[in-house]
Amino acid sequence: MNELALRTNKGVYVGGETVYGAVYLQIDHVTSGTGVKLKFHGYEDFYYEERGSQRYSGTGEFSVMRGRKEHFDVEVPIYTSSEPIPLGCYVFPFQYELPADLPATFHCKGPLYEATIKYEVKACVIGKESNLKVSQPLIIREVVEPSLLKDAVRYEDQSEVLKCGCYRQGDITVVASLDKTEYTVGDTGTVSVDISNSTSVKIRNIRVNMKRVVHLMKGQWVCTAAEASKVRNRMSSSAGQPGPLVEKVWSETREGTSNKKIELSLPVELKNLPPVVTLGKHIKCVYRILVDVGLKSSLSLPTGLLKIPYLHPPSNSEWDDWKPPPSGLPV
Repeated sequence: MNELALRTNKGVYVGGETVYGAVYLQIDHVTSGTGVKLKFHGYEDFYYEERGSQRYSGTGEFSVMRGRKEHFDVEVPIYTSSEPIPLGCYVFPFQYELPADLPATFHCKGPLYEATIKYEVKACVIGKESNLKVSQPLIIREVVEPSLLKDAVRYEDQSEVLKCGCYRQGDITVVASLDKTEYTVGDTGTVSVDISNSTSVKIRNIRVNMKRVVHLMKGQWVCTAAEASKVRNRMSSSAGQPGPLVEKVWSETREGTSNKKIELSLPVELKNLPPVVTLGKHIKCVYRILVDVGLKSSLSLPTGLLKIPYLHPPSNSEWDDWKPPPSGLPV
């Protein structure tokens, strides 16, 4: 049986790193293949359906926005011959330097949109051996930018409370913070909320919400038909860009007390979430944590805002679970 296998030196990279690896080929039967080639491909792509767009009966046409960016698309022959590959086992090492500043691997889908950032490496035998091909995803994490960490994971506000609009009762101080500046999808984060109340005003409740905000940018409106393969331009790329797509993904509410000091530590499950993306041309994704302290009066306090600077994609499960082929290729 003829077999092809592919293995990189690791499963997760950042832009600018070099991917090292090898392609393993075993030819047990005569083949028409005359070589082996690699393809490295990375792109971001989204579509967004116009809310309330008119669907025309009979044609299935409706308005959508599309955006696509090819970050790299490189095909490299790593072995070529004018004759079919002889019987035997072969190892073809390779290396490829990734472009710098790549956005993180990403996928998110909603009722009106789908957005994807994907990277992979493929290997195949050149010739008519179309069944001899293999692929492996490359998980990309964004390079950490220290300037994005500043003040993002801590919020502090001291509000003066007045009685009858002029007599000072005291202050209410709210401090909210995250336990880390970087997380990986699957982690459990912690939001801490500390309240110091030197007034007679009672705390009604503390509400903490986390919202995902997806930005789809620089797309082009097109008119598409479900039954047709051709896409016709409808509007220019500068017309009617969609606003932020906001979704609440976690919330917690705690009832207030008359205590002068309140300390909360709230666990946040970061499972099954798309990662933060800051470097995308068409796609960006951030998480905002809003802290609202309600008072048992007509008074109100400012809403506290925290941001998760980095929520990295999880490990490369295909790379982690990879096993050598049973035929005994020299891996």
